[in-house]
Amino acid sequence: MEKVLESIEKAALTLVSLDETDIPELGMLHDLFMQVQSRVNKIENLPESIPEVIGSVSTNLAGWIEKIILQEINDTHEIITSINQAVDVLQNYVQNISDGNQPGLVHFPEILQIPLTDNISAPSISSNSEFILPENVDEEIFQEYITAQPDVLESLEESILAMEKENTEDALSVVKGILHSMKGEAGLMGLTTIANACHESENTIEASDKFPAEKLLETKDWMESSFCQISGKTPRTVQPEEETIEESNPSQIPEPVSSEPSTSNESTSDEENSSDDLVIAESDVPLAMDFICEANEHLDSSEANLLIIEENPEDTETINAIFRSFHTIKGVAGFLNLQQIRSLAHVAENLLDLARKGECRLEGPRIDIIFEASDVMQKMIDALKEAIENDQAIAVYPNLSDLIDRIKLCIDGQEPTPRVGEILVENTQVKPSQVREAVKEQKSGQAEGRVGEILVEKQQATSKQVDKALKKQNEPTSQKSNKKVTSDNTVRVTTSRLDAMVDMVGELVIAQSMVSQDLNEYYTSNDRLERNVRHLDKITRDLQDLSMSMRMVPVHGVFQKIARLVRDLSKKTGKLIDLEMSGAETEMDRNVVEAIADPLVHMIRNSIDHGIETPEEREKTPKDATGSIALKAYHMAGNIVIEIADDGRGLDRDKLFDKALNKGIVQEGQELSDQEVYQLIFHPGFSTAEKVTDISGRGVGMDVVRKNIESLRGRIEIDSELGKGTVFKLKLPLTLAVIDGQIVTINQQRFIIPTISIEQSTKPIKGQISTVQGKGEMMMIRGELIPFIRLYELFDVEPMTQNPEEALAVIVGDGSDRCCLMVDTLLGQQQVVIKSLGDFFGAIKGVSGGAIMGDGNISLILDVLGIMKLASEA
Repeated sequence: MEKVLESIEKAALTLVSLDETDIPELGMLHDLFMQVQSRVNKIENLPESIPEVIGSVSTNLAGWIEKIILQEINDTHEIITSINQAVDVLQNYVQNISDGNQPGLVHFPEILQIPLTDNISAPSISSNSEFILPENVDEEIFQEYITAQPDVLESLEESILAMEKENTEDALSVVKGILHSMKGEAGLMGLTTIANACHESENTIEASDKFPAEKLLETKDWMESSFCQISGKTPRTVQPEEETIEESNPSQIPEPVSSEPSTSNESTSDEENSSDDLVIAESDVPLAMDFICEANEHLDSSEANLLIIEENPEDTETINAIFRSFHTIKGVAGFLNLQQIRSLAHVAENLLDLARKGECRLEGPRIDIIFEASDVMQKMIDALKEAIENDQAIAVYPNLSDLIDRIKLCIDGQEPTPRVGEILVENTQVKPSQVREAVKEQKSGQAEGRVGEILVEKQQATSKQVDKALKKQNEPTSQKSNKKVTSDNTVRVTTSRLDAMVDMVGELVIAQSMVSQDLNEYYTSNDRLERNVRHLDKITRDLQDLSMSMRMVPVHGVFQKIARLVRDLSKKTGKLIDLEMSGAETEMDRNVVEAIADPLVHMIRNSIDHGIETPEEREKTPKDATGSIALKAYHMAGNIVIEIADDGRGLDRDKLFDKALNKGIVQEGQELSDQEVYQLIFHPGFSTAEKVTDISGRGVGMDVVRKNIESLRGRIEIDSELGKGTVFKLKLPLTLAVIDGQIVTINQQRFIIPTISIEQSTKPIKGQISTVQGKGEMMMIRGELIPFIRLYELFDVEPMTQNPEEALAVIVGDGSDRCCLMVDTLLGQQQVVIKSLGDFFGAIKGVSGGAIMGDGNISLILDVLGIMKLASEA
């Protein structure tokens, strides 16, 4: 603490004789405050709140000194006076701690916006304060920026985990690129603390010998929390006459002084900028030079990768690398207010995004225009460097809007007018490299004439070939190609509106069904009306399918959280685990995706804690020291299957049975199949763990899993082999809004059995049904006795017949549990809209919901597992 006090005292002495125009002296003062933060963080055994207070205040003060250096404050004398007072308060605070006294609340001058607290945490955006945007940031742009951040943070977490696993230069470059882009965009949006966090993360990476994954993940979590705090707020812009001092931590990445106004437009025309050349402020020169160096590296890399794509347009990884290069350039250029570079990078990035999504191929005119964009961007970067070195304004690049418009044509699926060289390449008459060489010679003055003439002179093309290319160039665009690649425009819609629309479409389906049934009953002789009703039915069904598809989202987000969980638990348990994921692009109903997050977490924790052995245990077996967990998602029989497989210990059938026997869950001598024994792990309070840990062992997690999956009308299947591993399969419906069901009747009462649960239907014969003591009525199906349930008894409905031989039996199953349901008739299969029974009825055993039928009556949707439980209790 003595060294911390020493730095504060030096800062106090410097402030006494400080000249506010003395930049070197201000710089030294800034370094002293940062030194305070560095030294206090090195002190061990201090209460957590003390280094947070000292570090936050010193960083805050350093930020104000930086503002003074950048000439961002009008009344510097008032600020320096306040800083002097704050240093005195901080000095007394540290002295009290050094003397062994208990520190109390800390009061600082209000103008510095330092919070009154004895426990200043990591900088955050207060939920009680209103964030004030810089006046050059549009509210709509800000909202779009905030909305996009969860995806950015998800990509950051994914890249951190990939870097920790692969430890390659490419993986590290991705992490750095995302952080750098986030820093620039956050600074541009006025989110100073976010920008500072990204900047410090970059410094941490550079200063660390080992990749600092833990610190980066903590920073990512904090940024996620900060964005969540402001995501629901509507920012207000600063009016031109208002003068504000930014809240929270005032230290920020400097913004360039420019006479060019900020704009949210994608491109800037030459006319708009012809008289407003950009001037880079002296304080921003180091940042601009770093950007130039970084941009040159990205452009060199992208050009090399474009050559690879030219040979193999299907190389998705290379396209992603090019995309990241342009994305990084766009982010930093936007931060430095280099609008022309940003606009070109942005529109090129959009075209590359279509290519990496598989919506277009980078070949022909498209790849040529990306090459051209790269060349133009290189020229603008060179012009920027020359202007900085000569202390001049950066001239506007001429005709940039023409290039941007041509790229936009490619994005919209239209072919821009091809050049002669492009046509010759397309016809395989010359190589792309020959055309580029001819263009370079033309621009450098080494050769005169047009590109076609230069190629003829170099005997790389014939005059006849060039003439044909010129004729093709003059043809109308519609005659050149019948191919048109289209890209979907998107509109952001709140989930509440989407859910309301789906509900209304469900009501429409019900109403249409009722109208259709009434018309068929009363107007059977009208062929035209019948035809129109059928057409209406088709349109309604298509509309329902479309609305359901709008609710579909990929499971990638949930899978990514699992990747983070496996990584953290692997380190916590000391186990080496390799996670393999596939099918992350599989789409499910948004509500289902949200609901499966917790069950997956419990199951993964269970696999790691109970399934995967320690490296020492695995070395005693033929297994590799690194355990494996495979997480898959795929479609099967109209459902989604999520599979979790590990190569760990596997389930010990005898151990599970003995544990259940001790707990009274099963009886001595009771015969259970392997599946029935495995299903015991889902029983409340059941656990085979020798001791309770903070990961698992209380017998709660798997019970939660079963309840959540059952609430989704899904089921879990288990396949395990002792010593080799376990596979859990979660079978889930695509959506919770509709269900395919078999309509059955008991007398006049209709019920709906989900088709996913039905194995077969049959008519019982004499001798097939018998009574077993202690189990009730049983039906012999393929040599196996399964429970025979008379539905009319459970629902107190008078049947058409009580003789099973005159009725029908529907064999249903839920996992390893099976039974026969006795019904009177089968009416057919139908897709119905599920309706809740409401709070008045609450949860009814054996019933999962209701559906309004075409005649307006309600049919109950049966819960197969609930029916079996209800029958066993009867």
